[in-house]
Amino acid sequence: MKKGLSVAGMILPFAGALGIAATDLFFKNKVDKELDESENKEIKKGIFLIRKHHNRGAMFNLAQKYPQEVTGVSVFSTVLNFLALATIAPKRGRVLEKAGFSLMLGGAISNTYDRVKKKYVMDYVSLDVKPEKVRNIVFNISDVSLLLGVILVFISNLTAKDRAL
Repeated sequence: MKKGLSVAGMILPFAGALGIAATDLFFKNKVDKELDESENKEIKKGIFLIRKHHNRGAMFNLAQKYPQEVTGVSVFSTVLNFLALATIAPKRGRVLEKAGFSLMLGGAISNTYDRVKKKYVMDYVSLDVKPEKVRNIVFNISDVSLLLGVILVFISNLTAKDRAL
């Protein structure tokens, strides 16, 4: 006889999402207070650059001329991620999918909060590498979390035997 999923097992994905959002918001606030817009600060032996960048558009500043629309899409996708996670959280197994949606929800919460509250997303990390195009990409923990979440959900759906995409 199968045991039902514990309350902790259902809450853990949401707690993880809130932890990601809180961590990213902490670093965004720290960078916002400690750096000028034009200042770069190197950490980790030059592998990472910490810088202050206000992204008023979507990824890579896309659609920056349409900030209200970008905010609307951000809010909508955050709600969809929440609903997706709420749908699968009570189910046994599906660990990769739950982890993926948890990562995506955490990233979405933090970036959406920025868009709604500040009208931009605070990006603060770049890679200190030779190709200038790569070096000029500025991101945050939420962006990495969103990317990893998408990858995990994709892998989960590729390996699923009993459900369609």
